[in-house]
Amino acid sequence: MGIIRTNKELYKFSLTNSTLCDFCNTRQDSIYHRFWECECIQQLWNNLKTFLQERHINIELNFKNVSLGIHGLLRHKLSINYLIICTKYYIFKCFCCNHERRFLHLKTYVIEIIRIEKYIAIKTTFKKMDHFIRHLINAQWGWISFPSLFFLLKFPGTPKKQTP
Repeated sequence: MGIIRTNKELYKFSLTNSTLCDFCNTRQDSIYHRFWECECIQQLWNNLKTFLQERHINIELNFKNVSLGIHGLLRHKLSINYLIICTKYYIFKCFCCNHERRFLHLKTYVIEIIRIEKYIAIKTTFKKMDHFIRHLINAQWGWISFPSLFFLLKFPGTPKKQTP
């Protein structure tokens, strides 16, 4: 038994009414069928492949590449593998929430994920830069408080040490 439960396994525990795929209702549900073989999912993968080809990114999408990622790419390797992971998670979410699988929804979902990742990266980078600047100021001018950085930047020059 894998981590993701299929209808075949859920049916054994009376948690679903059928062993058939929830997407196509024609074949028995399995991991292979759910993430690759199902005609509804194949349409999603074909739309993704067409989308990439329109951007001059030619890749072979097969079950092995979808399952394990694409290893032989020189350009765009991380981006495409990230896109494949996002697509698989989108399929998983559609199954869990019984949503329609549409390429436009997938694009919107991936754009939202990228927006969130960008926000996290910027926020993390800002915190690191803030810490670095504070460390630099304390190392160079240990007596300067951080709020006086504005004054220092506005009026450059060597600050004179204040005597207590």
